[in-house]
Amino acid sequence: MTSSKSKKVYQDMPSVDQKDDGKGSLLSDLIRKSDRTDEIDTKAQIAICGSVVSGGFIEGLTDKRTNYKFQFIDYSSNLDSAIKQIGQANAVIALDQFANALAALSNVPLVNVYRTGLLRKVANKQSCINGLLKDQTVKNLPMSNKEAIANELDLILSDHHYSAGILEKYQVFRAKVGNRPFARQVAREIVEWLEEED
Repeated sequence: MTSSKSKKVYQDMPSVDQKDDGKGSLLSDLIRKSDRTDEIDTKAQIAICGSVVSGGFIEGLTDKRTNYKFQFIDYSSNLDSAIKQIGQANAVIALDQFANALAALSNVPLVNVYRTGLLRKVANKQSCINGLLKDQTVKNLPMSNKEAIANELDLILSDHHYSAGILEKYQVFRAKVGNRPFARQVAREIVEWLEEED
């Protein structure tokens, strides 16, 4: 038993033999006519990338900026998924050096955040991107200063010249890291630079 109704086929361009009947047979017309505003999340996506983060840190940032959607990404559990999520983010809060590299290689502006504490050795105080480029490409901020982190995210998301400058310097970083003969030298420079920071 076949249905008497014919299926409507949507196309990007009308075929030569098809007349424009004004009934929205183009896919673009269908999308334009449908009210989809309730389905779209208009909040900026901020990826918090690292292997460990406290819930209090995320809550503190959410309190500071309700117009952002913060998502913690643990690359140690699923690297492929983490890379995909970082690529879809508008900005990244990097909690370690590997997260810095992932964000730069994914071409997403980042803020490097480090932990401080009386009994804790300060790690990740300077982004490896800044160390390799010998430039202040990425802002380094303590985890305790949530207002400064939120302000840097505001700047990245609202000032397109600022974020474009960061992304332009990422190209230099990727060129240095991606060049096979140069890769060992770059890795050695990063390790040496990290040892100097200790």
